[in-house]
Amino acid sequence: MRFFLRRTDSERNMDRYYSIETVPGLFGQFGVERHWGRRGTTGQTRTDWFETLDAALAKARIIVERKRRKGYR
Repeated sequence: MRFFLRRTDSERNMDRYYSIETVPGLFGQFGVERHWGRRGTTGQTRTDWFETLDAALAKARIIVERKRRKGYR
């Protein structure tokens, strides 16, 4: 599962992105990998690991909902 969200506001000079993807690990675990920052930059990355795919998907959905409430589309 992969989501790509953007938030732009020309009045505030805001042009951000937030990417969320579930990825498999080497030892059977599953990760929720996040990339975020200003568009046109490398940004930052964070990966959280979970024992099951269901747990990783649930976390990804929670993150997407939080970002949408903050104005990301």
